[in-house]
Amino acid sequence: MNIVLKTRQSNFELLRIFSMFLILIHHFICHGLNSKLASPDLIIIVDSFAIIGVNLFLLISGYFKIRLSWKSFLNLVFICMFCKVVHLFTDTFVLGISHPLYEWILKPIFVISRSGGWFVQVYFMLMFISPLLNKAIDNLSEKEWKLSLALLSFISFYLGWILHNYNDAAGYTLMNFVFIYVIGAAMRHYNFAIRVKTWQMLLAILFGVVATFVGSKLIAVHENLKLGFTAYNSPFVILTACAVFCIFSKIKLQNKWINKVAVSMLTVYLLTDGGHLSKVLYGWAGLVAQNFSEGIVLLLFLIMAVLIILVVSCLDQIRQFIFKRIFRLYENIIYRTH
Repeated sequence: MNIVLKTRQSNFELLRIFSMFLILIHHFICHGLNSKLASPDLIIIVDSFAIIGVNLFLLISGYFKIRLSWKSFLNLVFICMFCKVVHLFTDTFVLGISHPLYEWILKPIFVISRSGGWFVQVYFMLMFISPLLNKAIDNLSEKEWKLSLALLSFISFYLGWILHNYNDAAGYTLMNFVFIYVIGAAMRHYNFAIRVKTWQMLLAILFGVVATFVGSKLIAVHENLKLGFTAYNSPFVILTACAVFCIFSKIKLQNKWINKVAVSMLTVYLLTDGGHLSKVLYGWAGLVAQNFSEGIVLLLFLIMAVLIILVVSCLDQIRQFIFKRIFRLYENIIYRTH
C-alpha cells in the first residue's frame, strides 16, 4: 500500500488515509456487530459505502503501477514482521496471553505465508506478478485495452460474482486484484478524472451505494439469493470505488504531513485486522452497539477510527526508523560485494 509512489501526490495519499478509515469502519461493523444484515438501516448504508476501502487501495496501485524492487519487497516484509512482533508483545505484556519462544521466532519469519490478513497475502502475489502485468499494460493497443477490460469484467462479474464459478466469488482472490489493478491503469490511460464530470461521479456513488444497500436488504429477506452485494467484486462496489477515486484525483493538494501519515496505512491495517488486539477492538465495537443508538454508535466508530490511525502512525515511526537503518546496512553490504 505504501510502495507504489516515488513522488507522492498528497491527494492520492489522502485517499489512502480515507481508504483505511473506511476499512476500519467496515471492520467495526462486520466483525463487531453480531449480524450486519440485521443492523439498523443507517449502519447498513454506511457499510455499503465503507466496503470500497480495499478496492480504492488497489486502484491506486494500478493507477501508479507497483514498481517491484528489493527495497519495496523488503519494506513490505518488514512491515508484516513488525506488526507480528507488536501483536506478540501486546498479547504477552498487555493482554496476558503467553506465547512459546518458537512463536516469537517463527511467526515474524513466515510472514509471507501467514501475514495475519488475507489482503496482504494476495497483495504479495499481485506484487510478484506486477512486472508481467506492467509490461502487458504498457504495450496494449486501444483495441486490446477494450478487449482486456471486457474479458476481465466477464470473468469477475459473470463467472465470479453471478455464477460463483471459481473458488472465491467475493473478490478475495488474485484474479479480482488483477482486475482492479488493470482498472486503475485504465483510468490513467484514458484520463477518466478529466473526462468525467464531478456530478456524474457523485451520481455514480449514489447509485452504487443505494444498489449495495438495497441488495443487502434483499439478502436479509431472501436467504437463497447468492449475490454478494458487499463483495469486493460486486459491480456496484467497484463502480463506487472508481467514482470516489476520480473525485480525489481532481483535488489539487500537496502536504508533507498527509504524505507522512499515509505511509503507515498498511501498518494500521495489519495491527487492527489480526491477533487478539483486533478481537479486543471488535469486542468494544459490539459493546458500543449494544448500549447506544445507531447514530452514537457510528459517531464513536468514526472517532475510534481516527484515533487508531493517529496512534498507529506515531508508533509506525519506530518501524520506519529501524527499516531505514537496516536497509542502509543491506545496501552497504551489497555495494561492498560488488
